[in-house]
Amino acid sequence: MVGRDTSMSMVPDPRNGRSAHQVYTQLVKQLCLWEFPCGIGSWRNSAAPRVDTFSAVTLKDYDAMTEQLETLQHLVHDSKSPWKLDCDWSKDALALRELAIRKPELITNLFIYRWFRSLRIIDENVIEIDEKMLQFENLEELTLSVNHIDNISGYNLPPKLTSLELFGNRLTLLSNLTQGVPPLNHLGLGSNLIESVVSLRSPCWNKLVSLDLSYNRLDDLTNVVNTLTSLSNLRSLLLFGNPLSLIPSYRGAVIDALRGLFSLDDVAVTADEKHGYRGLSKYTDSIPKEARVTVNVYWVKGIPKQESNTEATPDVYPIIEKKYYVQYNFPSNMSVVTQKESESNPPPTLTDHLEETDNPLDPEDQAQLPGEPQSQPSITNLRTKGLDWDEDGIFFSYKEEYAVEDLEILRDHIKSGVKISVVEEITMLNPPQPVTPSSGKDGRKSPRTKSGKSKKEVVPEKPAKKGKKPTTEDLVRSQPDRVVLGTCDMDTNELLEGKQTIRLVCHCGGGDYIPGTVVLDTEPPHIETDKKGKKIKPKKTPSVVSGKKDKKSTKKDSTRTEEDRQSIEATPPSPIIVLMDFNVLKWSSTSEYRKYCRKLKPKSLT
Repeated sequence: MVGRDTSMSMVPDPRNGRSAHQVYTQLVKQLCLWEFPCGIGSWRNSAAPRVDTFSAVTLKDYDAMTEQLETLQHLVHDSKSPWKLDCDWSKDALALRELAIRKPELITNLFIYRWFRSLRIIDENVIEIDEKMLQFENLEELTLSVNHIDNISGYNLPPKLTSLELFGNRLTLLSNLTQGVPPLNHLGLGSNLIESVVSLRSPCWNKLVSLDLSYNRLDDLTNVVNTLTSLSNLRSLLLFGNPLSLIPSYRGAVIDALRGLFSLDDVAVTADEKHGYRGLSKYTDSIPKEARVTVNVYWVKGIPKQESNTEATPDVYPIIEKKYYVQYNFPSNMSVVTQKESESNPPPTLTDHLEETDNPLDPEDQAQLPGEPQSQPSITNLRTKGLDWDEDGIFFSYKEEYAVEDLEILRDHIKSGVKISVVEEITMLNPPQPVTPSSGKDGRKSPRTKSGKSKKEVVPEKPAKKGKKPTTEDLVRSQPDRVVLGTCDMDTNELLEGKQTIRLVCHCGGGDYIPGTVVLDTEPPHIETDKKGKKIKPKKTPSVVSGKKDKKSTKKDSTRTEEDRQSIEATPPSPIIVLMDFNVLKWSSTSEYRKYCRKLKPKSLT
């Protein structure tokens, strides 16, 4: 039996990470190219005649101590065989094992290096691409995703490499990729920490066809566009997930500057888009580097009715007033864009619906990943106007537009999701305390009677008009108590992937929500009202038998059994559902941008 070549085995140090070559060495070792059923050993019978089927192989024909070639190959491919291995890390690994069975004399270290055309080393704690990777003379595809690589040198890349994928690493700069880089067709740098792409202006990137820069920290649209124009062969580009992708002119400016693009953010670039966005890239310097986000809250349904005394009566105090509103969190470094509304319903100011949280994020949310910034942006709770409960649902018709200049903070907030809450606000209303002054006018003491006792001045009360109940305007309001009825964390990541508007159906507590059971109309239902604007309740039609009213139908059921009460109590509660939209402004053409400029500065364009 010929022993296995152990010159390639190395002991990695998991505490300090490993190089790409160290991981490759371990993976090749797992192939067992010099051990059973591969390689040259006592288990092989090379002199035995070749047979067509396994059924023809018997102990009479062959020695029991040896295995036929077909049997060894079957052990490599059979799903129930203990020698079948997972070879997803390279599409060439399985073919190499088959070759180690058919022609084991060819398997040497040099042959193995020249054999591989592709390598996929994913989540193996790789921290560097060392110079030993240059031994792969024919390697064309190298994938090192989800590792911890923070720097890379072009001189350590295999000479025939055409595709390099480094998704999910810790790269911040590309300064070492300006020289010694092989002529790559694809470069994947998604989900890193890259802030600038100036290094891509190097002539070594002229043959680049596909580029992935998604989910980085690129926020300067002008710089990125000017840099990528030097890539004359670029046809596919991914930039979604970057802060700059939230700018209204993002897609149009990129398409207009890179006329050769076929696909942007996995969406085909059409001829109509190229025509509609023509000339937009010229205005990238003057376009405000801010995002416009519009929030629409339509309604909330499923809130159970609460018993309370809401009518002002002279003998029942305090009056309990309950209002309901929807609350959502948002970065605090934004400004409210004034909406055109009627004079009867003026737009709310920022202080009307802002509430700074004492602890904006939970401790779990404040945990930082390695390489991430340590500072956490402040989060503000925004809310709708509080409205009364209604059995058909509480319709807010709330719409607010925000302008955000810090694009990275907004990107991180959208990526982490928005927290939606339904809040009940309870306020106690009490009558004002009567005033009983102890002194007379001008600070003098009140006059005394003959007995020596002072006369009490009593302020006469104005007689209340008959037929009118006291209003709540003159009552004293207490500090409101707020109760969160339900909370829901909604995924808004689609806004970073190119979608302009997303509709959120938020299940904020209550019973189980089954999609399709709640009507998702945005408009409130038609309600009949009287001349004073009050809701008209539907009249109950009593059942009539022989022209007489059925007294049994109008009589309250006082004989309800205990089983009936238990069945009513066992009825599951209704789900609390909030319907709302999030919209990120995107200009669909250059003319739309010009209309926007004329609206702000009519004389800015000639």
